[in-house]
Amino acid sequence: MALSKRLNDEPNLPNPPMTTDSTVGFSNPVECTSDYNTTTWNSAAPSSAASTFEEWTPRPYNVHTQPTQIHSRQPIQPPERIDIVPSTAVAEIESIMYDWRKDGEMLTNAICLLFRYSVDTFSGDGVCEAMLASPVLLDILYEVIVDEDLRAYETMLRYATGNLANLSKYREGRIALLNSASSGRGRSKAVDSLIYSLQSRDMPAVIFAVTAVQNLLLDQDERLRSFAKEQIKHGLPHMVKLLDDRNETCHRQRYQFKVTLLDCLWILAFQNEENRITIKDNDGIHLVLRTIAERDANFGNQSKELLLERASRVLKTLSAGPESRYGFIEKGGISILTNCICSPINQEILANCLWTITNLSDIINNSVTDTNCVNQLVTRLLQILCEYAEEPMIINGALCILKNLSYENERIKHLICFGPIKGVDLILNTIDNALRHSIDNETLEPAICALCNLMNQTHKTTELDQIKSDVRGYFEQISEAKITRHYSINPEFFDKLGESKRVYSTSTCAVEFKHLYEGATNNNNNHNDSIMVSFMLSLLSHTPRFLSLDLCFCCCCVVVVVINGKLAAAASIQPLTLHLSEAITLQQQQRR
Repeated sequence: MALSKRLNDEPNLPNPPMTTDSTVGFSNPVECTSDYNTTTWNSAAPSSAASTFEEWTPRPYNVHTQPTQIHSRQPIQPPERIDIVPSTAVAEIESIMYDWRKDGEMLTNAICLLFRYSVDTFSGDGVCEAMLASPVLLDILYEVIVDEDLRAYETMLRYATGNLANLSKYREGRIALLNSASSGRGRSKAVDSLIYSLQSRDMPAVIFAVTAVQNLLLDQDERLRSFAKEQIKHGLPHMVKLLDDRNETCHRQRYQFKVTLLDCLWILAFQNEENRITIKDNDGIHLVLRTIAERDANFGNQSKELLLERASRVLKTLSAGPESRYGFIEKGGISILTNCICSPINQEILANCLWTITNLSDIINNSVTDTNCVNQLVTRLLQILCEYAEEPMIINGALCILKNLSYENERIKHLICFGPIKGVDLILNTIDNALRHSIDNETLEPAICALCNLMNQTHKTTELDQIKSDVRGYFEQISEAKITRHYSINPEFFDKLGESKRVYSTSTCAVEFKHLYEGATNNNNNHNDSIMVSFMLSLLSHTPRFLSLDLCFCCCCVVVVVINGKLAAAASIQPLTLHLSEAITLQQQQRR
């Protein structure tokens, strides 16, 4: 049985939780980063920056302190109660920033005050709108962040980046940031500034930068989102390194920060092989796996659900890239993922980990030398078939892995058939459940192929013969009690069936063929078998175009076995072989 193909990325990115008000000139602010708690400020600032506000409140110039001698004018003081005209306030701050753009102290005070105004509940929207209407002010913000001479002013860098994060809440702000003048490095000045802030030693500045990046990546406009990905990818190496952050910021901030960072990495890696390779080359696979493996040590008793969801989502996307798969094996990924599915926090984490292992399963047999790890994985997969019988997505993942692991691996076949958990019975129950509830063919096909692998063992034993006998008995019951009743071969009735039901019946027939006649060369007089052969040949003759290549291969194997067993006349087999050839031809034409 041919190995199953690796799964691709999930089909669609989720719709970002964003809304805009198209009835006004300036859109309402939108929370793109909903994973963070609400800020203590009474404002509409991005919630991902909330953890920075309490500890790093802007510190304007103290009115009781004598100004330094180098300044000829007093810095602006924020009033006790903000009561300003946004356009006037921004114009005044812009004037000071332009006049003192080489003076770190004055710039720091002006930028802090601008930030304070921009997060105010009542005036914040107007201040941000006025900022976007001032290209000079925006250029100064971009320049002070990347200016080497001002690197010592960490507070200024922090709140200059914070202002960009505030602007990124608005659709107009995201457009302005992405369309700002080119920095000469193939990206806008704003994105260049954010990438520079990602490399800062000041953790609040990094948090603001990651917040802005996430807001840009979650814009509702697909074209704007794609443009953002193209520019932000230049900062991927720095973003990956941030997963290894070991500074002294509190656990809460590190947890929230990593959740947002992993979200950004997932969006950038989604269906983009170049970005996947960049993440792999910067040790991203190891760092994400370590995030899962060390979750208890890193964040104490804090809920780890969001962190594991984001990390498992990144791993699922990375595993779809052929260049990344062996990186998982080298970094002990199979052991870490197995431990994760043994104690999953929720079904999304379990499904993501199973999807990842599915993408790796066709290289596990030849690459993983730890047999105990593989045995633990197989045992857990069989338990999943029992525990999650009503969850098709999870069952599909477990069956696909079992299918690939049992391919030409006698040890795994023996463990599934004769281990503590009776794997064959579980797979048969899964097939029965899928037929009863009309579950899609993605469940039946891997189950069929896994059974084919299990029945084809090198060492013939009495126990194996008994299992084959049980399988034959099971499918005889299906043929007489279910298939004949639900999938009549009457042409008029059959034409009314949908494509999916044709696939169900075809799958069932294929598995019956394979397991009834695998090695069964002495059942020439079995009347029920002869009837079943005629029935399934007729049924399959109606469905050639809906056969997958795996099922075609399965049926071709059956044809050989049937001929060797002399259970059907060559005249009955010939129409089936013609239909199988037609099905393969159609599949090849569709793929072209």
